[in-house]
Amino acid sequence: MSSDGQRVYALIEAAKSGLYVSSDGGANWSLASSDDRLTSRAWYFNRITVDPSDANTIYVPNIALMGSTDGGKTITVVRGAPGGDDYHELWVDPKNGSRLLLATDQGTSISLDKGKTWSTWYNQPTAQMYHVTTDDKFPYTVYGAQQDSGGAAVLSRTDHGQITPRDWFPASGSESGYFAVDPKDSDVLFVSGSYGTVQRWDKRVSLAQDVSPWPVPVFGTDINQRKYRDPWTPPLVFSPVDKTSLYLGTQYLMRTTDGGLHWQKISPDLTGGTTTVHGSAVAAAGNPSAGNSVGKAPTAPTLANAIALGYGTLATVAPSYVDKDVIWTGSDTGVLSLTRDGGVSWTDVTPAAIKTPSMLWTRISLIETSHFDPAVAYAAVNRHRVDDRTPYLFKTADYGKTWQPITTGLADPAFAIAVREDPKQKGLLYAGTEFGIYVSFDDGGHWLSLQRNLPVTSVRDMVIHGDDLVVATHGRSFWILDDVTPLRQAAAHAASTSAFLYK
Repeated sequence: MSSDGQRVYALIEAAKSGLYVSSDGGANWSLASSDDRLTSRAWYFNRITVDPSDANTIYVPNIALMGSTDGGKTITVVRGAPGGDDYHELWVDPKNGSRLLLATDQGTSISLDKGKTWSTWYNQPTAQMYHVTTDDKFPYTVYGAQQDSGGAAVLSRTDHGQITPRDWFPASGSESGYFAVDPKDSDVLFVSGSYGTVQRWDKRVSLAQDVSPWPVPVFGTDINQRKYRDPWTPPLVFSPVDKTSLYLGTQYLMRTTDGGLHWQKISPDLTGGTTTVHGSAVAAAGNPSAGNSVGKAPTAPTLANAIALGYGTLATVAPSYVDKDVIWTGSDTGVLSLTRDGGVSWTDVTPAAIKTPSMLWTRISLIETSHFDPAVAYAAVNRHRVDDRTPYLFKTADYGKTWQPITTGLADPAFAIAVREDPKQKGLLYAGTEFGIYVSFDDGGHWLSLQRNLPVTSVRDMVIHGDDLVVATHGRSFWILDDVTPLRQAAAHAASTSAFLYK
């Protein structure tokens, strides 16, 4: 709205979509523009900025930054490419309307002349990383997919005093998937891409090969029309025990043992397609004619969004660090599954706390298996898409028969995204939340902030490499805590005494 509150603008996606305007504080409305560029991706772009000093001047970030100086009647492009693939937010200086600050998927740009020229975002470590993995070289390489700029890799250290742009290199075209380094050859990497592609990349010769289980382009195809349902970020991970089996999550668990030349489906649909309240939701998402049972959930997303955005897929896959036949999976329908015989048989081990109608639209964001006991696993559960920002973390010590919440010290709105266990110190856990990172010295009994100098940002994944804790943030790129020895000592002390630390 305008600074006086009388001029109000609204982008509406409906039968008659467009930019609507009110000049009396919202009492009466009229359609200012039906330009379909304004609502072309309404689920992704939904911001309007009004110049505080001129109610007729507005900006609408989208694939291009659009604007109007006549109250929305005429729409022009203020900034297109290059400059960022997606424009999301724009701020106008209330004291000087020529000064604009623009936020894109890559970073921030500034204009001092009302959008005629812009500064660069190349001077900011503002990458949006989805996950992180490392190889076993020295210095080791950190890999991750970043939104809109493709896969990135960077050395953990150099011999020239600093890490510079020459120590970074593009690692794939994937902007959202997982990197899986071949345990037997760290120059070979497998990378998942949006909606289920998998590439094998040989770094030595810079040769990439499509090894997708079903190498058919599906971008823009309704998810119920695909052979394999995959989310924006398909989970892809090697078995840490046999070091040969590579697992990919679709609605099934897929496995290859020959580098992607052949894939085997080793599970039924693990998204709950035929069971409980979760099952009715998946059935509706997978078949538009099945009836909108998901619409009955509180603040439920629409069925159309569910089909388009990937509801009914595996969101995380976690092979055991101890037993090669133990594999855990979690879906974006709130279902946790377990096999203890390498995929021959499966058991639904969903925590009772989330297996209720009130917990519909729950996403199992990440499962971490114990490095010490195959019966132990940890689950990060995410419900932010229904505006529930409560942090949910669970632990089981009996192969999923029972689960206990482990969230003391975590609070709304820092909802949980990831959880990892230190591979060298039992009971030492790390949690990634929407607003930073936490540590537990007593196996999740209590949590403390581990933020230190890490910016307040979304922590999407973590990996412990030797004595380093490597973090993937969604907005501030990669960070490394380069010595976790004091944390391990604190956890060892916690294991031997009950009076410590948390007072």
